[in-house]
Amino acid sequence: MKKIFFLFLVLIPLSLFSQKDKYYESIMLFSNVLNHIKVNYLEEKDANELIEAAIEDGIFKKLDPHTHYFRPQKYEDYKKYMEGKFYETGIKVEIINDKCIVSSIVPESPAYFSEIAAGDIILSIDDVSVKEKSVPEIELMLCDDDDTEVKIKLQDKSQREYQVSLERAMPSTTTINDYLVFNSVYGYIKINEFEVNTGKEFREIYNKLENEGMEKLIIDLRGNGGGTGVSAYDIVSCFLQEDELIVYNEGRKKDLCDSIFTSGDDLSEEIPIILLIDRGTASASEIVTCSLQDHDRALVVGTNSFGKGLGMMWYYLSNGGAILMTCMKYYTPTGRFIQRDYKNKSFEEYRKEVNNFDSTKYASLPVGSTMNGRKIKVGGGLFPDVFIDEKRIDEDDLFLIKSTGLVNKFTDEYINSNKENLKKYDINKYKSEFSLNDEIINGLWNNILERKNKKYDLKPETKDYLQYIMKYEIARKVWSKETALLIKLKEDIQFLKALESFNDIDKMLKP
Repeated sequence: MKKIFFLFLVLIPLSLFSQKDKYYESIMLFSNVLNHIKVNYLEEKDANELIEAAIEDGIFKKLDPHTHYFRPQKYEDYKKYMEGKFYETGIKVEIINDKCIVSSIVPESPAYFSEIAAGDIILSIDDVSVKEKSVPEIELMLCDDDDTEVKIKLQDKSQREYQVSLERAMPSTTTINDYLVFNSVYGYIKINEFEVNTGKEFREIYNKLENEGMEKLIIDLRGNGGGTGVSAYDIVSCFLQEDELIVYNEGRKKDLCDSIFTSGDDLSEEIPIILLIDRGTASASEIVTCSLQDHDRALVVGTNSFGKGLGMMWYYLSNGGAILMTCMKYYTPTGRFIQRDYKNKSFEEYRKEVNNFDSTKYASLPVGSTMNGRKIKVGGGLFPDVFIDEKRIDEDDLFLIKSTGLVNKFTDEYINSNKENLKKYDINKYKSEFSLNDEIINGLWNNILERKNKKYDLKPETKDYLQYIMKYEIARKVWSKETALLIKLKEDIQFLKALESFNDIDKMLKP
């Protein structure tokens, strides 16, 4: 007992014993439990493994959903992953009801061109079960140091089990892939995430679009889950004067209580800006949004954001592991705290809550004010100045389409069979005139149903979606990504609403 107790005590700051007796009593209790397991349990157990399990599955379950403990090897692997030194599949996952769910797929990644769909359940990776593994563990299983092949066994919504083999690829180092000047006036820049070089990328693209005639700017932060805070501060500094408040932090430790101000290295204090956000806009991207909204520098269009108002820091442990720990809250320039409530909720409830917001309740939300006194909606997460929900087809239909991978197959077949016909189109004529006939769309739908052994009528909105997505894929493969993006934006109701909102932006940004 003394030996085990001593091993555990060295991990505990002695300062704890200067606090209340309950700390000492709790440590004694834990040591007592370990000793009984060591002496009396049926099988011999490793004390260190038990302690780490207690940390992961005990202590951290009582904290917030964003705080994680990394064992030594996991932490080393995670560092490589974050530094972009791993080859990846492009699959993003989350744990719901103890199941590993594909939450999203990175465009142009190996998984993007497979039949894997968001919502599918991952059962095993290279014949190793993912049951009871954490998100970081699973992400690391999907990565490797080289462009090796990985076998993934999954289950789709119909409970069909299937297996795919993907060749891992080095992820793109750019965080801004989509940008253009629309209708000779409107600049469009989509920021996928915030990494070290995002600010530099943004400035280079901004200058390029400005040289092409950009007079107004749309920054698309939809689906941007955050990243490096410094890059977010850099983006805000592009459009505000020097020494303007971006956010301020508060934590229990005084050295974590500070305010972040703009650097003054601005691009433009005049260009009209609209930000596009959705339920996937989180963390660093919310900092950009709230800062520019509070300063009345940008109009916000879209849906409610994710609602992550917590700041995190790395703390390194003597065993080589680390803790990514929530240690502060951040507040917007007007004092808003945007973190959604996570207490007394399961992890699944917390994750899903953001998607369950009833858009009809937007009008009745509490009202706050910007720095200049302009009225804005407030609550858990950020709320846009102009609320417009995403255009959605039936979720079951969308699942069927994405889970078969047949759109890519039909697109390739159509291109190979219609090369001469496609040569008749220039880009402008293609955008305005091209459409696929009912025979092709119906044939694609019937093949999807056959693959899944389903019988559904083809709804008008589903038919429109198939037309749209095939037209987009054909354009991307035959002409260019920019051409495809133009087609995509012309069907994007949130983007179109942003264009419309420029007509009233001056009036809307005034109190």
